[in-house]
Amino acid sequence: MTPEGHQAARRLMAGRDLGTGKRLVKPKLAVHPRAMLPGEVLLQALQQAAVGRGQSVEDMLAGARWAAKRAGRLERGVEREREAHRIPVGDAERLAAAAGLNLDALYEPDRLAQARAHRDERVQVGHGRNTTQTHRGLTTDR
Repeated sequence: MTPEGHQAARRLMAGRDLGTGKRLVKPKLAVHPRAMLPGEVLLQALQQAAVGRGQSVEDMLAGARWAAKRAGRLERGVEREREAHRIPVGDAERLAAAAGLNLDALYEPDRLAQARAHRDERVQVGHGRNTTQTHRGLTTDR
C-alpha cells in the first residue's frame, strides 16, 4: 500500500471523509478501565442488604427506578462474566447511595481512590484507535 493509501485508510478508520478529513462518524467513548470497580462486590452487598430487609434487590430499589434498572444490569453482567464484570465508579456510587450502602466500606481504599481519580476519563473504542479523553483534552495511544 502506498503512503497515501495508508493515510486514506487511517482517515476512514477514524470516521473521516477521505477528501476533506471532516469527521463523519462520532467516536464511541467508554469509561476508562481505571474508573471501573469489580461489580461482584457491589452486587453481593446489594443482595445482602436486600435479604436483611426481607426484600429482593429489585423491591429494595423500587423507589429509585434508575437504580433498580442498573442493579438488574449489574446482576446480568456478573452472571455472564463473574468476577471480570466491572461497573463505573459513578454508577457504583449512585447505586450504593440508593440502597443506603457505604461504598467506602465495600472496596479497598486505594482501589476506590484510583477509580474516583479517573472517573471523568473516557477511552475511544473502535475505528482502529485507542485514545483517552479527560477534561483536559485528548491523548492518543497507538
